[in-house]
Amino acid sequence: MGPSDFVIVSKLEAAERQLDAAIRLFFAREDAVSVHTLAAAAYQVIIDICKQKGIERELEDSKILDELGIKREFLAEIRRPQNFFKHADKDAEQSVKLKPMQTALMMMSSVQYLYKLRQSHSSECNVFRIWFALLRPDCLPPAIRETLGLERISIPVTDYEFFTDAIAEQKRVSSQATLQIQPTPDGAAERDR
Repeated sequence: MGPSDFVIVSKLEAAERQLDAAIRLFFAREDAVSVHTLAAAAYQVIIDICKQKGIERELEDSKILDELGIKREFLAEIRRPQNFFKHADKDAEQSVKLKPMQTALMMMSSVQYLYKLRQSHSSECNVFRIWFALLRPDCLPPAIRETLGLERISIPVTDYEFFTDAIAEQKRVSSQATLQIQPTPDGAAERDR
């Protein structure tokens, strides 16, 4: 793409691309600030679109946080790193504590909300869901843990190269499956043999 070219992209497409990039950078163990900034930008767009479409957001629409009277402060604390990385008008000489698990939780929430909006996932989102399930199987209902057979999987969650390779492999398989489906003269799809 040259300097005079341009891309037309929707808000949701932009958020999905930001999230996919954040996930790839996360597994590549790249800069945590960049990962968080991309993940937070994607999360914000995704939850804004969820609100417009009437999809309940776990934190932003929490009745419990409302009843406790802490929702505003709670959300401000969660957003502290993303706002810190975007602005320097009031705190140019300050620093912030960034917790990688906070970034991972934000990305997992984005993955879940994006599925509610799209009814599908990118390769990056699929692999991240698997990684998160392996990291925190306690967050899954027992029936899902059993169905997935997480107890039998022996991939260390710290084997980030494995998950990076899994993204590439899923993309390769997906592109082959897409290429093998050809339309027939009557408009139906048929697999090449």
